[in-house]
Amino acid sequence: MRWETGAGNIAEDVSRTLRRAGFRVELLSYPHVARSIDIVACKGDTRVFMKISGDLRDLSGMEMDDLKKSGVAYNSSTLIVAERNGGRKLEDDVVYVRNGVNIVTPELLNNYLLRNNKPIVVNIKGNYLLKLSASRLHEKRKEIGLTRGELAEMLGVSRKTIYMYEKGELMISLQKGIELARVIGEDVFDEIDIFSDKIEAPALDDIREEPLLSDEIEETIWRLLNRLSNLVVKLSRTPVDIVAKGRDTITVTRLDGVEEKAEKLENAEKIARTTGSRLVTIETKSDLKSLRSE
Repeated sequence: MRWETGAGNIAEDVSRTLRRAGFRVELLSYPHVARSIDIVACKGDTRVFMKISGDLRDLSGMEMDDLKKSGVAYNSSTLIVAERNGGRKLEDDVVYVRNGVNIVTPELLNNYLLRNNKPIVVNIKGNYLLKLSASRLHEKRKEIGLTRGELAEMLGVSRKTIYMYEKGELMISLQKGIELARVIGEDVFDEIDIFSDKIEAPALDDIREEPLLSDEIEETIWRLLNRLSNLVVKLSRTPVDIVAKGRDTITVTRLDGVEEKAEKLENAEKIARTTGSRLVTIETKSDLKSLRSE
């Protein structure tokens, strides 16, 4: 199996951690380079697609886009596990967010799954933020007898900002969070669920946008699946080529013009098995009959 520099050892550690936490784990090997998904794992109702990276700078925009689209199409969590960003080591107690995808270190994942140590700090575009419990903040402010205006003055923010904190519409900066904790207490901060918390939700409009279709077969697949499904997405850097999300989820993989057919099919089967979707393989035009009969 081929990995980008430094990612192979991380993948082994992550797989071991997931298995110890009770997940069923599948490693993907296709495509060999610039793969969007390296690990698919499931435990109960939790399904997660993971990208493993030694350095975030090595990830292309296409890999990120495919990972995001896969998560939406399969109704699964997405996570990037990495050690560095541009040579700088990522912090082991911070959840980084890029383009709607949560990013953690192998150590944070280990602590989260095996020790139940959940992070509270996120980093978005270089800004360190804390997630507030809107209801607890409101209750604690009332409990100690502060008005919104008084608390706003103590923190050096506007009354509207406090209102937005209490509505759950705004995260608080780390510095302001420390000041808030001194006044009200630390129990107003929520832990981050690295799998289910969508700190920056992916834009559905971008995902729904019709992609550039490569040939007549792909155009036919796209047309047929759009009749059957609420959402159809095209993927470029996974063993799956098209996913259709409707009453049932359909996974389509094309084997025409592929040298490593067995490997691509095996990897597509891993995704279909983990997600409980129906796998359709297309090698010739005659295989389109299986979609027409849906």
